[in-house]
Amino acid sequence: GFSGYARAFNQTVISLNVPRTTLNRPHRVLEAMACKTCLLTGKIPDVAGEKRREGNDYVAFKSNDEMVRKAKWLLNNPGICNSITLSGYRIVRKYHTWAVRSAELRDILSERLGL
Repeated sequence: GFSGYARAFNQTVISLNVPRTTLNRPHRVLEAMACKTCLLTGKIPDVAGEKRREGNDYVAFKSNDEMVRKAKWLLNNPGICNSITLSGYRIVRKYHTWAVRSAELRDILSERLGL
């Protein structure tokens, strides 16, 4: 079930994301960061308000060769890998929780509909 998936995800040092499209950001990007795994991803589009920074909160690659090199680099540099992991986790906890999203929705409803 889901709890097994989350538990396994949480025990992963590096999560590899290969986007199928550059039109949207896969949900797995935030899942990886929320589960305290270092995100190694292909190009993902900038999304307003996400506040994630390449090289600080996740690591990006442009080719399969670069992906392999960066994965090895992260595994051989656990301090750097851990720093990126924790930075990504803090970004998710600060900007991408259900509490944050519900507050944003309440603000939108209040502003636009007077509710």
